[in-house]
Amino acid sequence: MVAETGAPGDVFVRRAAGAGLLVVGSRRAGRALGPVALHCVVHAPCPVLVVRPERHQRVPAASAPVEAARG
Repeated sequence: MVAETGAPGDVFVRRAAGAGLLVVGSRRAGRALGPVALHCVVHAPCPVLVVRPERHQRVPAASAPVEAARG
């Protein structure tokens, strides 16, 4: 593990030198990127893959056990 000081976007871009792909996460919802991900997309020397959190759908809970619901 390597620890570096500096702005996260700058550190990621610097460490991506010679890489084939930089993968970063973004917690922002919608189409907007967070500031670190956006900095990497604009300044990285290689392609950048931005991974977003999975969108969860609400599923209604059953109000009766499955056997009772079947009749």
